[in-house]
Amino acid sequence: MPRKQLASYGRRRFRVNVFVARGLVCCEWRVRGRRRTKSWPDSTKTREVAKRWAEDYADERRRLEQERAAAVVEPATLQLLWSRYRLAHGESWRPKTRTLYAG
Repeated sequence: MPRKQLASYGRRRFRVNVFVARGLVCCEWRVRGRRRTKSWPDSTKTREVAKRWAEDYADERRRLEQERAAAVVEPATLQLLWSRYRLAHGESWRPKTRTLYAG
């Protein structure tokens, strides 16, 4: 039995498709190229539940991606990496090594 498309929410990368197949109402989306699904038994009530869930889920994925894109990431410089390494491992160095790299 072919599946019947009910709705599609969100834009590309955040799209959630809602369809009916084999007595189930299914929501289908992709995360990093892998298909994910959530399903309910088919009835008019669960069709509406699935549509609301798909719309909310698509909006939430888009919102989280926008927040992540807006976050400012501090560039990793060699000086920053070295200072963090010294803080993490400096206590385990021998005394002469510690004096050489104290600056």
